[in-house]
Amino acid sequence: MPPSFPRTSAPGKSRTGSDLLARSQLPAWVVRALNANRIRRFSQLVGRSDEELLALSGVGQRAVEIIRAELARNAQRALDSVGTVPQPDVQHAP
Repeated sequence: MPPSFPRTSAPGKSRTGSDLLARSQLPAWVVRALNANRIRRFSQLVGRSDEELLALSGVGQRAVEIIRAELARNAQRALDSVGTVPQPDVQHAP
């Protein structure tokens, strides 16, 4: 039996958020195409150019558009989860 390792979240990742494509809002056909290319996580997509994505088997222009939109949503969710920093009260002289 292979050794079992405890599941831990990556440094800086919240346990509620997931980097897994299978848990994303991507359509199943996009996830299947990415999985066929051994891509299982959003972190594997970040930094790839459209040309690199288009070179993947089963990934066309529409899939790239969907992936880019989902990456943007994930980035926005990450920013939203950080919260806002309270701004100091600034009083203006009359």
